[in-house]
Amino acid sequence: MPVCFIRCTLLGTLLYVSLVSAGQISAEILTFDDIGLLDHKPVPNGYGGLQWNNMYYINGGTYYIRPSGYLYGTVSGNYTALNWFANPAEVFAATPFNFKGAYLTAAWNDGLYIAVTGYRAGALTHSQLVVVPTYMPTFFDFNFGGVDRVRFEAWGGVGHNYGGTGAYFAMDNFTFTAVPEPSTAAQISSAVAAAIFVGYRRRARSSTRAKGVI
Repeated sequence: MPVCFIRCTLLGTLLYVSLVSAGQISAEILTFDDIGLLDHKPVPNGYGGLQWNNMYYINGGTYYIRPSGYLYGTVSGNYTALNWFANPAEVFAATPFNFKGAYLTAAWNDGLYIAVTGYRAGALTHSQLVVVPTYMPTFFDFNFGGVDRVRFEAWGGVGHNYGGTGAYFAMDNFTFTAVPEPSTAAQISSAVAAAIFVGYRRRARSSTRAKGVI
């Protein structure tokens, strides 16, 4: 096998891995606006190809207590997700995924703490603690790579006098990328390597012809 092709294969693999790590391949943004017209319902399992535990969705604009962090935390459309009864909520899948980030807003308590943790096969792999207000959404780049479960647990903060209480939060634009199966990743890397190799050969031939012209 030509040395240049081996080098191209390595380069293609590194390029592919870097793109996946940066979240540039098959990024999906879940807005919770395309689930249905009902309100105060669980996010259905299978939405976005993921499983959801204790995560509901709500129309912040029509919620009976206004204003609230549900209203101000809605980034796209009219709906946002929330942790039901202020209990921990989880997003998980049978195969690993890369959790890039999401918009988070406290529903009632300014200075709400949210511990976001990522797991792989039951082992803790990522952890980040964020603090959010009630009056504006904040996008957090978590960049949890290769996890199969993400857990959100909220507590604390001081009431904003909106009329509601509890460690509730709104989440919008959940952004993630799927981690391809090893065979798929290998095929993509090989395709990238082949493209680089072909380009290399074409440039080499052009350079050779140019050198032969006097």
